[in-house]
Amino acid sequence: MVNKKVLIVYDTRYGATEITSKDISNVLEEKGIDVDLINLKPLNMGQWPDPMQYDGIIVGSSIAMFRWKKKPKKFLKKNKKKFVNKILAVFVSCGTCVTDPEKAREKYLDKIMEKIGLTPNITEAIEPVVDLSETSGLKSMWRKMLKEMAQDFSNDAGISLNEEGMNDFRDKDKLSKFINSFHSLL
Repeated sequence: MVNKKVLIVYDTRYGATEITSKDISNVLEEKGIDVDLINLKPLNMGQWPDPMQYDGIIVGSSIAMFRWKKKPKKFLKKNKKKFVNKILAVFVSCGTCVTDPEKAREKYLDKIMEKIGLTPNITEAIEPVVDLSETSGLKSMWRKMLKEMAQDFSNDAGISLNEEGMNDFRDKDKLSKFINSFHSLL
């Protein structure tokens, strides 16, 4: 039996999309899937992998300043004809998912996919992971801004905020369903 091969590409601003992409990759690998996990941020278009080499593709983007990161969106546009007969899943990671998941899905998935002209097999708006530690690599201004946003998330989610460490606001059941649905389509 030949193992299925999956490509996961993403771009992240504060690290949440990277963490979620790695978690998805780990679960799929545990299920016996060969996964190539690629951060698009340091690559130019000529270095992007060819989706034709894969059975399934997952594209993830953070939402920064109410917008997709440019590279995942360009990856989808550039390769949309190559997604025919492939299993395509798309997710975004954003704070709006904590407070209004339906709005996040409509604004950042449904409208964007319609604009690009794609109908992925699966889409999901996933809550963020926010690292507020000194070692997060964020400049103090960004850490302060994220701390204020995370405080709002924690109030809405009814959880306590770790102001000096990692805060995982993701709905684990929703994330698991996303991964399992993708896997079952392979």
